[in-house]
Amino acid sequence: MSRLRPVIAALLAASGTTGDALEGAPPDQTSTLTVSIDDIDDLRSRLPSLAGLRELNIEASCKGDRISAVPLPDNLGDLTALEVLRIGSPGRQDCDIRTTLPASLARLRRLRVLEIDDAFEAGYELPAFLGELRNLEELRLWRCHLKAVPEFVGRLTKLRELDLSWNEVTHLPGWLAKLEHLGVIGFRWNGVHSLPPAFAKARVGTALYRLGNNRLSQRDREAMVRLLPRARFDFTAEYDEPEEQVEEPQALGEPDSPYLPSWCEPMRHDEAEVRCEKPIGDASRRVLGLRVEHTLVETAERSLGPSPLHRQGDAGESLRWRCWEAANGDGTVLVIGAGEVHGLLRIVGPDMPFGLRGSCPKSTRVHRRVATASGVRLGLARSEVEAKVGPASRSGTNWYERVCMTPTRMTDEEVVRFRAQGHPYFTSGHAIRVVERNGRAAGIEITWSETY
Repeated sequence: MSRLRPVIAALLAASGTTGDALEGAPPDQTSTLTVSIDDIDDLRSRLPSLAGLRELNIEASCKGDRISAVPLPDNLGDLTALEVLRIGSPGRQDCDIRTTLPASLARLRRLRVLEIDDAFEAGYELPAFLGELRNLEELRLWRCHLKAVPEFVGRLTKLRELDLSWNEVTHLPGWLAKLEHLGVIGFRWNGVHSLPPAFAKARVGTALYRLGNNRLSQRDREAMVRLLPRARFDFTAEYDEPEEQVEEPQALGEPDSPYLPSWCEPMRHDEAEVRCEKPIGDASRRVLGLRVEHTLVETAERSLGPSPLHRQGDAGESLRWRCWEAANGDGTVLVIGAGEVHGLLRIVGPDMPFGLRGSCPKSTRVHRRVATASGVRLGLARSEVEAKVGPASRSGTNWYERVCMTPTRMTDEEVVRFRAQGHPYFTSGHAIRVVERNGRAAGIEITWSETY
């Protein structure tokens, strides 16, 4: 008995069908089958009894040795009920698959999903007959050595998702705009830096674009957002920055955090409690010519000089940051960071504990009297700070904060700049927090989030 037969028999048993169905003419009721490329010959001989199969997953070989190309069965097109075909093992770097596609694949007229991941030898050209799969709704061709979008894609008029991530595509053709149902377009890890003007007046102008890790500049992202103001963008690029790290700090607000002293209570607020009729002015988020926003970590190095990138947390709690110390050696440290939904800047005075003081590069622009454009700086009394930013929203022992969560909409230009970061929702939160020592500001934190 073949190695594949017990697998099929087990699936049949789970569906209430006996193993005798393998021998007889009546087709079995198996709807889903997963098989390794190692067992492709067994699959070839059993295909006639699997006429009702709706989902077929052909996985890579995980034996550790690279295999030569193994053609898929010529009679694969006999699976006329097949709706989902996946070839490869996404995320399994220890497995390998190399194959070719049979012409009979064009007969799979019910196929809705075709997903292929790293399944071909370099130089293998995807066959044009894939354009005959007219009912295809989702096409994912990952790591297929593509240098351009295959022309047959233009014939897939029911396509709703096109994902060609991990290829070598540099330009998207304008004819994609003719695919009226296309709502998700993925080209992560390629070299795409612009979008065709034809997209602006087409259905794809409102699509979701997944374009992370294309080495896009802020200018590239803003140009895309301006071209397609109704589209949604995901520019997630977690590996676009150097992986330079030193000792990771603890999360903000935890005891003995290098950012906040132990005598400072955690500063938390309820959005409903801190709405302001008059938002904090823009001048209060400008320091040394830098504007507190999502791009602050990237732009700060050009202004203040090189500094290692640190990371902490993940998902919504993630934070990337860099730090610089005063060139005059007075102990002042400037910390600049960005999370998923906010930009952050801290001016840490000599009297405020900071675990990494002494390891941050010195910058000639950082000094004892670093101040916001509105004049907030270390050493001011609370009354002086409030005169510049408004009355405190809340306060505690040795700290106070002015927080605004406001529905005030951003300007059109702010919308473009922020949507270029890939965030689709609109909220607005601005905060200035001050830690005191002896009645004077010893540490200042500015956070600013605007999500559209």
